[in-house]
This record gives sequence, C-alpha cells and structure tokens, in this order.
Amino acid sequence: MNTPLAPTPLTPGARSMDEEAAALQKEREEAEKPPFLSLGTQGAQFVYYARRTEQLFHWNPREHTPVNLRFLAPVEWWQKTLDPDGQLTPRQVMDRALDYCIATTGNRKFNPDAIRKCGVWDEDGNAVYHAGNAVYLFCPENEQERPFLPVDHARTGKPLYLPGKPLPAPSDDMLTDEEGNTVAAFIGAHSWKRGEDAFLCLGLVTQSILSGYLRFRAHGWINAPSGSGKTTLRESVQLLLGDMARYFKGLETTDAGLRQKLESDSCPVIFDEADSDNAAKTANMGRILALLRTATDGDVGITKGGADGKSVTYLMRNAFLLFSVRSMIEKSSEQSRIFELELEKKEPSEIAPLFQRHNELAAVIRSGDLGRKYVTRIIYRAPDIRRNIEALRQYLSEQGEEGRRAEMFATVYASAHFVTSGRDLTPQDMQECADMAAGSDYARVLDDDGERCLEWLLGYSPPIAGSRTLREFIKEAASAEVSEESAVLERYGLYVRKTADGDKCVYFAATRKNRKISEIFKGSEWEGVNVKKVLLNVKGLDEQIFRPNTRVNSTSRGIKIPLHLITH
Repeated sequence: MNTPLAPTPLTPGARSMDEEAAALQKEREEAEKPPFLSLGTQGAQFVYYARRTEQLFHWNPREHTPVNLRFLAPVEWWQKTLDPDGQLTPRQVMDRALDYCIATTGNRKFNPDAIRKCGVWDEDGNAVYHAGNAVYLFCPENEQERPFLPVDHARTGKPLYLPGKPLPAPSDDMLTDEEGNTVAAFIGAHSWKRGEDAFLCLGLVTQSILSGYLRFRAHGWINAPSGSGKTTLRESVQLLLGDMARYFKGLETTDAGLRQKLESDSCPVIFDEADSDNAAKTANMGRILALLRTATDGDVGITKGGADGKSVTYLMRNAFLLFSVRSMIEKSSEQSRIFELELEKKEPSEIAPLFQRHNELAAVIRSGDLGRKYVTRIIYRAPDIRRNIEALRQYLSEQGEEGRRAEMFATVYASAHFVTSGRDLTPQDMQECADMAAGSDYARVLDDDGERCLEWLLGYSPPIAGSRTLREFIKEAASAEVSEESAVLERYGLYVRKTADGDKCVYFAATRKNRKISEIFKGSEWEGVNVKKVLLNVKGLDEQIFRPNTRVNSTSRGIKIPLHLITH
C-alpha cells in the first residue's frame, strides 16, 4: 500500500489538509466581501471606498456615470447583484447601479473620523494597531501565543483603515518588567539637567505610541546646547520607536508639508532641528505649533478646500517630540501643552561613563529587539494606561492641579509607569506625581478660556508684519508718543490711549463692525464666537467707551486692556 509523502522542505508547495481548508475558507470569505463600501454623504458628495484599488471616491450625483461606477465594482458584480435573472441590458443595469448607490449612501452622513491611517486607535475601548499593510487587534484567547492577530481593514460597522506606509508588526513576545527597566535606564543615560526630565521623557515617548487612542496628548520640547548629546537622545528615541514614528528635520518643513506627509496618521512625530535663524523659519515654526495645538486634544480634523471644490479633512492626533538648541515656545497656549526638557553640556570626565552606559544598554536593546517588544507592551496595556490616566487626573485635580496641567502630568506619569510595571498606580504613586507637579515649573498652564483667548489675540501675526505679533506692536506703540505701529494696530481695532489718570492702556473694538476679528481668530477655538463675552471673563478687562480717533469727537464701545496684562 502506497502512503502519501509527508510535506518536507524539499516539497515547498505541499500543505497540510488543515492549511488547505484554512486557505479555501479565506478565499471564500474574500469572495463574499462587497467590492466597495458606501460611507455616506459629505455635503453634496457621496463617499465610497473601493477594495480593489484601495481608494476613496467623493462623487456628486452627476459623477455616478457607468464608467465611474466600474471603479467601485466590475460589471459582472452589478449584474449579479441587480439583475440576477439576466433580464436587463448592461446599460439598464448601470442605471440601476446609480439608484443603488444613492439609496445605500444617502441615508447617513460621512464621518471623517471613521477613516483612519497608520497608528494606534480606539475601537470599542480596545487598542487597534494599524501597521499600514495590516490591522492588528488584541485577541485574548490567543494571548499566550500571539496576543495581536491581523483582521480585515474594512470591516462592516467598524472604522475604515486605509493602507499606508508599512510599520513594524507587533512582537509575539511582550516586554517584561525587567526589560522595561532597561528601557527606562536607556532613556535616563543622557545628560539631563533635572532629575525628573528622564522620567518625563520616557512618559512622553510612551504616550506618543498611543496618540490616536488617548483623548489627550502631551508634547515635549528637548532643549540641548551643542555637545550635550541631542543627536544621541534623538537616535535613542528612534531605536525604541523604529519606523512607527514619523521623522522631520529643519524648519524648511512647512505646516502644509507636514500635514500632508502625516495623512491623518496617529503616529508619533519626531521633529529635529526645530531652530530658527530667519523670519521665514520662525513663521513656519509658528504654523507648525498651531498644528501641535490642534493635535493636543482635538477630535475634529482640519478641513481644507481644494481647487476642484472638494474638501480634504486631516485628523491631527499626533504627539510631538521636538529637538533644538533653544526653545521657540513663547505663547502661553503652547506652554500649556508642551513639557520643556533640557540636556546640559558636562565635563568629559563626567559624560564619558554616562555614554558608555548608554552604549551598553543600546546593544542590549538591539540584540533583544526590545524596541518592538516595548511598543507591543504599550499597545497591550493601552486600556490600563487610559484608565489610570483618568484616575490620576482626578486625583491631581483634587490636589489643586486644575485643567490641562492635570491632564499633562497624568498622561505622562501613567504612561511611564506602565513601562516598568503591570500594576495600577498606587496612592503613593499618585502622591509622587502630585509632588512632582507641585514642585516644578514644567508646563506653565493657562486654563482660563478668557486668558487663552487674550493670548491668541496678542500672539496674532498680521500678514503684513512678517513674524511680529500684535503684542510687539502694542509694546512699541505704548513706548512712544507717536508711532507708525499705531496704524497697524488700528487696522485690527486696537487703540493705544491714555486713561484719565495719564496711564496708557489698550482698547479693543470687539464689535461686529470690526471685520478683522474673523481674521485674527480663524482656526482657533473662538472662530465664529462672540469674543467680547469671552474676553470680559478675564480679571482686569472691562467694557468701556473710548474715542477711536483723537481728532474727532466720536466714541465707540470696546474692551479696556491694561498694559500690564500685555507686557508681562
């Protein structure tokens, strides 16, 4: 009796019966999937996703032509679906296809948040890792062997994960607590100026992995003078995050280029050489920081119009880590989102053993593939991290750390904690975080809505003024009896005037007649809002009548802003 040959390395095409059955089952499942998804309407446009080409289509009703509909599905599929009895001509089938598309798409609104690119995202409380060419979901029943298994990127009733630049696949092995201590020591083996900086940097890098999963994202700015190890630290972060992060360098990078490069990824952003040596670069940095502000806690994307009349929405849910010789943070709205960490230049005798320790740890991380295991552990622990962030945020709020400052410290501290420990934060841990926040000058915060609105106004740079802000114009106008800066200020409804006691103040014409208000607050959280009501919440600001023109005896109603609130 002849027995069949068992599969061997010499018969590479041979597969077991179980493998054959699994392959056939997969082929059947692929064949049963609809060739396209109807995602809903966006204004007058109908939005579709075609599986064959992995493309999104935004069509108005007239663009539903027989030719275009073939990009969604082949004629054979339309015939099988809409004319199973074969009674219609191909033209009649395609006419029915138009009605079919409008009927299936027009009954719901398109949600841009349902379209996701690479990174870690929240799906029903679980952390989903979109690695560009595959989507991984935590599988509890398979946790011991492979905790994350690939799933279809276009599942019915779930967000659509568009293909992107491939990222590393999750590791089958999880980072242990001992290996987590190695990662923490690796970040600590740099010339940090303050003891807490290493811990906060570890937390910033860790929470950046979960950018799309967390509700709030903190950012970090590493200030490092020449020779202090800035490049070494950046390379250390790259070693841990690998290709999961998006890397940018130099302020020749524009905000539009950065936004288009990210393509709604929720990956960490590493930005090196964020220094300015001219006005153009300073302006670029200002616009990039505006993106950073949007990314902090924004759940609504940035929508841009195109020349073809169709809009494009970019989700900004990225945690930024910026490296430079000196910080360019000036606005309070940025200080309330960014931890400023510092490296310092040390004597060769002091720095040599530190870098030797760093190189030893780097070799351990490379040989053990600890970077990929570290990322996998953080994705696995994502629900625990988010739950502990919220508990710590509430604790810090009770201790007097209000608003965004509590969010920042809670997010970074809890994230760093889970690198080396799998247990929840203890009361001792929470108190340690509260002490760290209370005893530091990190993350100076402006929580009050009115104060943030005032800072946005004073930090606005008129297009005709290069990178100079309205605050700078006010300072210069207030220091002289006659100033050319006054003409620029009055264009925006700001008037430097003397009060009855002889001191100078600023009046802001926050009325409908001041059409420049919409220009100043465009893109901010106060766009389209009655900013007068918001500003009057600031202590020291009052509504008063003033004279816009000192030569004409006419008055207007505006907001009086004391100079000390501007020149601080």
